[in-house]
This record gives sequence, structure tokens and C-alpha cells, in this order.
Amino acid sequence: MSKADLHVHSCFSSRPSEWFLQRLGTKESYTDPETIYREARKRGMDFVTITDHNEIAGSILLKEKYPEHVFTGVEVTTYFPEDGCKIHLLVYDLTEAHHAEINNARTDIYQLRSYIKEQNLAHSVAHATFSINKKLTISHIERLFLLFDNFEGINGSISRLGNRILVDALSELSPEIIDDLYCKYRINPYSDTPWIKGLTGGSDDHSGLFIARTYTSNKGATPETFIERIKNKDAIPGGRHNDYQGLAFAIYKVAYDFSKSKSATFFPSLFNSVNDLIFEQKSLGLKDRLLLKRMKFSKDAKENGFKRILVDLIGILQQKRDIPIETKLGMVYEKISDIADHFFKRLISELEIDLRHADIIGLAQRISGSFPAVFLFIPFLTTINILNESRITLNDLADTYGISKQTKKRRVLCFTDMIKGIDGFTPLPLLNKLGLTDHEQSGFFLVTCLGDEPAQKIFRVKTLNLPSIYTYRPAFLNSCPVNVPSTLRSLKMIYEAAPDEIHLLTPGPVGILGLLSARLLHVPCNTTYHIDFAHQVKQIVGDASICRVVECFTRWFYSLTDTVYVQTEHDIDDLELRGYKREKMARLAREDFTGMPTFQEIA
Repeated sequence: MSKADLHVHSCFSSRPSEWFLQRLGTKESYTDPETIYREARKRGMDFVTITDHNEIAGSILLKEKYPEHVFTGVEVTTYFPEDGCKIHLLVYDLTEAHHAEINNARTDIYQLRSYIKEQNLAHSVAHATFSINKKLTISHIERLFLLFDNFEGINGSISRLGNRILVDALSELSPEIIDDLYCKYRINPYSDTPWIKGLTGGSDDHSGLFIARTYTSNKGATPETFIERIKNKDAIPGGRHNDYQGLAFAIYKVAYDFSKSKSATFFPSLFNSVNDLIFEQKSLGLKDRLLLKRMKFSKDAKENGFKRILVDLIGILQQKRDIPIETKLGMVYEKISDIADHFFKRLISELEIDLRHADIIGLAQRISGSFPAVFLFIPFLTTINILNESRITLNDLADTYGISKQTKKRRVLCFTDMIKGIDGFTPLPLLNKLGLTDHEQSGFFLVTCLGDEPAQKIFRVKTLNLPSIYTYRPAFLNSCPVNVPSTLRSLKMIYEAAPDEIHLLTPGPVGILGLLSARLLHVPCNTTYHIDFAHQVKQIVGDASICRVVECFTRWFYSLTDTVYVQTEHDIDDLELRGYKREKMARLAREDFTGMPTFQEIA
């Protein structure tokens, strides 16, 4: 079987789609065509192409130099004229004349399809379930089913879920379904057997990190026969899918390449050394080795956790330059997690002092001063969001084509900060409300942060115990320590748990992380209002300014959820007077709160 990565970008691609790179003013890629050819061949590809956005210059350069191993390619940006929904279409083995005509037709996907079909050009719809400009719906995907015959079965830059649901939906197509779609949209199918779709695979690499990690296989022995088998829907996709860490590091790599292309770098010298070790397997120069040695044994490094972690990372990368990139990136993520934990632990300890002394001004200053450090891990948050933006469309596609029954059971994660006073806690009424009556066999997990305590000794349900970085005891919760979870490590655990819904029981650090996760993963987020924190703080602490802070915070927290469950109609009336939206609130019977801790039980 011959192989080719059918989706790769080079330095001929211009404007990036990620907002982080747009803000920096980078190009979409800095990988030169020769590097793509060399890396693809080294990683087992028999044939090579480049698919820059609306540009074929890079692939033509390679084809002229290596005609026996290269065919041309392009990623065409096209639009549904009805609403401007943007679609990317990969086209192969085209000439400059083809490219000129495609550029003229691409503003209208129907005209583009007519030209592709008329010229019998090999094609594949790129990442068909990914919403490029936030307009994609199942209606657009169904029209694509009629318009084209080849789809990316594995796009190496989107999630396994997005790839899998598309392939499952394509496998469900039948002559009857195609007839129904024709009656619905009045679009003539691409071929005589439109229910049979061809599948391709490509890395969609922009950074040079993942070239040829995703690919297409078929029995074509020459570029011409390889292309002909794609036209005949005779190919198999293979290789890696993406996750948020891979996408974040790809963004870092493009930013790093941009930095090298400028005369004045925006990365400090030490960070450039780290980047060289991560992305280019370079060894440290004499100057950097001396700097590293001085830092390692300096008093400043011993006292400064950030520098200590950075020095440790450089030392590890220097010793293990030849390890696979996936392993290397995993190590770097762990160290970035350490840095984030160190920062938040220090910040929270200072905030606790401000709260204890009712220093509202100091509290506000520390929170606002923390924003620059947050940018260290912002790309990881944005990439989780990017990979899950099409979640609603994916759910619609799965439901419409009967895929939901074939997938895992619905998984609900229930987040709580409160752990003392609820030994043996099982929120059975809540589980029943969520449709998870057989919770032992369902996808229900209680998510909390216990520190060193073993979760199975406290709860009678499956528990996801997040790693703790800090423990504090608010004055009004003397018997109940509150643990702060590690941000990046916890997000990784929650991401891998792949929840379909998130439910919040408390607005503490664990609840806030649950809220953040729900928004990044684009899943429903509901909460249960069973403790009036602002009222209780007023009774115990008595400080009006602190009470106002708690009231504003809890109102903000609950406002970001989809539904707030309360016990009585009186609760709804009271909360509405305090600024909560009535339409967001729903009643659970008082007995449905059985097993949930009250404030009096934990204070």
C-alpha cells in the first residue's frame, strides 16, 4: 500500500485562523516545502503534496523538483451562498489553469462543485464537522453529502470525536437516505453511487510537528494511479487524531517560527533555548549552558519556583533530545502544569490573607495582577474550546443518523467542593432527575478534590478525584477544608472523561473549574442551589463588604449556568429579587435534595 499525507500547509499559506496567532500577526505556517517533502518521505510517505489555502505555488515547486513523488494540491475556501457558511475543500492534481478557474468559482460552493465534477478533479471535503466561521449546521453537512463523494475520515488537527461521528454518519448513508436528502435540498448527487463515500486522511499540519502522522493509503503505485484511486473512492485513512495539547503546541510552534523570522524576538533568551530543545532538537550553546549552570545552583532559583521548574525542564530536554515529539510535548505540558500550579498556589495564599483581613482593595489588586501570568496556559484553554465548538452540530448529526445508540452511555460529571459531613454521599434523587437511575452502570462521576484522602472511602459512586495544590479553611467553614485543584492537570482529566453534561453542586474552586470545563467543552451546565452562601456569611462573619463580594460572586457564578435547581417557589421569588433570572430557575422537590449537605451540616 502506498501512503500520502493529503493535508499539509507550508509557508505559502498566509493568514492564520487561530485568534492567538492573528493577534501576533503571524503567517499560518512557516514550514518550507522542502522540509515537508523531506519529513514526509522520512516518515514513510510514498507520495507528497502541499495543500495551502487558495494557493498552489508550494506544491508546484515540489512537483517540478520531485515529479515521481509529488502531485499538486490546494485547500479551497468556499461558501454556501445562502448564508456564507465557510467550507474547506481539498483538490488534488490540478494545474495552474484549474487553480485560476477554481478561484473564480469558489465564492459559490455549487459553482465550485460543478467545475470540480466537470474537470473530474480528485477532491475531499476537509474537516466537514468543524465549523470554520461558526455557521455550520447539520443542514450544511447533509448538503455536502450530496455535493461531494470524498471526505476526510481522519483530519489530524481535529478531535477523534469529530472524525468518528462523521465517518459513522457516512457509513449510515443508503440509497433511501440519499433520495430523502435530494427531496429535501434538490441537489443532484455527485455520482451514481452517492451513498458510498471515499475517505481520506491528512495531518492538516501547520507547524511541521505532525507532518505524515495522519495519512491516506491505497494501492496506487504512481502519483497518477494514487490519485485515480482517490477518485474511485478506494482509499483508507490512518494515523493520529488531535487533542487540545497537540493543537496548543502547534500554535506555540508557529509563534516560535514567527519569532525566529523577526529581527527582534519577543521570546526571552531562556525561552528560546527551551523552544530550540522542544521543536528543533538543538543542543544548548556554551553561553546557555553556563547560564543554566549558574541558575541551577543560585539562591534565586532555589527560592523562585518558576525558575526552578524552568531549569529542570531545560535539563530534561537537553538529556532527552531524541525522544518522540509526542513524549516530549507530554513532558513539557507537565512542567507548564507545575508552573501554573506554583503561580496559583502563591496567588491563592495571598488572596486568603486579604479575605481574612477583609482587604477588598488588596483582593481586587491581586486578581487583576494575575492576568499576565494566565497567558502562560491560555492557548490550552482556547484549543479545548476550538476542538469542541461544533459539539451541538455533532450531537445533531449523531442523533439524526442513529449513531447515539452505538456510542458510549451519556456521561454526567457532578462537581462538588464539600467533602466533610457527607460520608457515604450518593445524590440518588439528583441521579434520577438526570435520568441515571442505574448510576453504578451509567456514565455518572462525582468530581471533587480530596487532597490525600482516598475517594472510594467517602463516596458510594464513581469519583474523579482532582489533584489538589492548596487547602484553606474559610472562617465560616471551620470543619470543612476547601481544596483548590490543579488547573491544567484537572482540565486534562476532565477532557479525557469526555462528559456529555456537567452538574455543579457548589460555587467553590471545584465548581468554578466545572463551569469553565462546561463552557470550553460546549456541554450543558446545570447547578443546584441548596446553600445560600451570602446569607450564611452575613450571619457568621457580619462584614458587609465581604457579604457583598460573596453575593456578587455567587450571582455571577449561577448566571453562567443553563439551569439553576431550587427547592421551593419562594426560593425562586427571593433569588429573582436578588438579580437572578427567573427563566433559568427550575424546582426540584424538597426530597430531591436529600443527601445533599446543608450549610448547617458543614459549618
